[in-house]
Amino acid sequence: MEAPTYVTLALLTLGYAVTVVVSLIEPVSLPYDLDRCITQHILQSNTSHTPPHLAEAFCVKKFILHNPNLRVKVNFTTDETDYIQSLFKQVEADAGVDTDKGRFRRQTGGWRRHRREIRSAPYLEWQQYVRAVTRLKRVQSGTNGRSRYDTLAAIHTAAVDEVHFGPSFCPWHRLYLILVETALRVPIPYWDPTIDGAMDDPTQSVVWTNKYFGNGNGPVVVGPFRHYYTPTGPLSRDIGSDGLLFSKENIQRLFRFRFNRDIFEPASLGDQMSTLEGQHNMVHFWIGGHMNEFEYAAYDPVFWNYHAYVDYVWENFRRLQVRRGVNPEMDIVRSWQQDADSFAVGLQGLRIREGYSGRIAGMVTYESMPKCPECGNSADMFCRRDVCVATSGSYRRNRISFPRRVFNRGSFRNLFRRLRGKRSLISQFNGVKDTSIELTDLAFVPVKVIRNRKEDITNYTSLNTTIETTQVVSQECIRHPETLHNNIIYAESDGLNYKGKYKDSAYVNQSAIIYIGAQKPTMDTSEVFITAYDRCGRICVPNCLVKDSQPPIYKTCTGAIRITSQNPVMYVSFPYDSELHQQANTAIPPIEFHCTF
Repeated sequence: MEAPTYVTLALLTLGYAVTVVVSLIEPVSLPYDLDRCITQHILQSNTSHTPPHLAEAFCVKKFILHNPNLRVKVNFTTDETDYIQSLFKQVEADAGVDTDKGRFRRQTGGWRRHRREIRSAPYLEWQQYVRAVTRLKRVQSGTNGRSRYDTLAAIHTAAVDEVHFGPSFCPWHRLYLILVETALRVPIPYWDPTIDGAMDDPTQSVVWTNKYFGNGNGPVVVGPFRHYYTPTGPLSRDIGSDGLLFSKENIQRLFRFRFNRDIFEPASLGDQMSTLEGQHNMVHFWIGGHMNEFEYAAYDPVFWNYHAYVDYVWENFRRLQVRRGVNPEMDIVRSWQQDADSFAVGLQGLRIREGYSGRIAGMVTYESMPKCPECGNSADMFCRRDVCVATSGSYRRNRISFPRRVFNRGSFRNLFRRLRGKRSLISQFNGVKDTSIELTDLAFVPVKVIRNRKEDITNYTSLNTTIETTQVVSQECIRHPETLHNNIIYAESDGLNYKGKYKDSAYVNQSAIIYIGAQKPTMDTSEVFITAYDRCGRICVPNCLVKDSQPPIYKTCTGAIRITSQNPVMYVSFPYDSELHQQANTAIPPIEFHCTF
């Protein structure tokens, strides 16, 4: 497998210049399911605790995972299947589960897992876990070149659309953790993100240093998981650019409920903070990178430690059920889409209902989350106002911009990140067979962002319905009110008929042009949903250009557009700042966003 080829701005001397392309960009309606989801969640923003942008992001993720045309195919070799089956035989020995018949045996045996927070003493336990992960990453499980670690991660890829956004989420992931732990033969320590969320700046937590997870921005180049490779390129992260971390307040909201149906998806009243899976999603968004691509999230070792914490929260909820007279084993949520009696995808022989069982729960014990004043007797936490808070790491997160891999099926991530007002190309990835596309195959759509705080807009119709503007903001902005008044606006695109995401930001005082990448249309059109928002999660109102209007007229729209291969010229290729600045004054953006906060 070849390494990425690094290039510089010298590519311009080889003929790579900004190319104006002939293409028509026009507004389209959102797919019905996506439109209904966003409408429901935004309408509830005033009574929920979810910032509007995160509600949108939740709906987009759900739409993509449940779209059969966008699913990632996974084929396991015979060697890999045999390896997975051998692990389940060991699970059978550990828990007394008859994997051939999907039921429990009477006899039990094997070892019991004791999971503790990653920073809790002794540090030796974290080191043992790291060595176990490294061993699985180095040993091949079959003839296709996948390591045993990657084979286990691919199970999540294969099952992702059937075990999210529904009642299978908690029981399936519990079984999945047991399987991976069986392969590791050491307990999976959990990562409690509330400890980092209590910091003034969680991105500076010690967990994002070489002592624990490694750097949190760009490709992971330090720490025990450095230089890990995935099916879509080098393992990468983008911590703090979106999403929310768990908070103790939101966990207590979950614990007010009595039954699993109250905390499982689908969310009641469109409030993502009222479900365990909804809160879980926000941390995936917060970590970014591969963790924000659910199909490939398990390739980041953070996945296991984080999901061990989610399982710990669910186990605490189950213990509360016992105190309230509810039998957790019988509190099975039934759904025609995710049937508890069906076999757990990728977990051969087990049914979803086994994840509710006391026998499986009994295989694991949890050490309570660190509390003041000891805070796990760890040098990496301290007590502040009766709450354990993570210390800052000596390794500051890498702020150099790195591009993300561009891969086939039109799937790609950011190629550029804004750095001190400049844009730089760091590398061109072409190292994996059949997984790369040329930079010139991307369409960069000019998106105009306008800030007008004096304008008093109380209603808008971006979703074909009148929705009251909400001021719900993220927890970070509540803790740091100055964030409410910064001028950074984010814009991102999500493919609707292809798999791909692109995100960029700009300092917007009055207005600015942000060029957002999308799949360039060839034989087919590209449909993409574009959003703009600030760090607090407040969304800007989309307005699309009215075709053939002279002078240009913009009308409120959904934010969804279609890119075709027809006239007129409406996007550019392979952008650089110098060239973009020359065109910014003459280009007519096909879409504008009005930010009135």
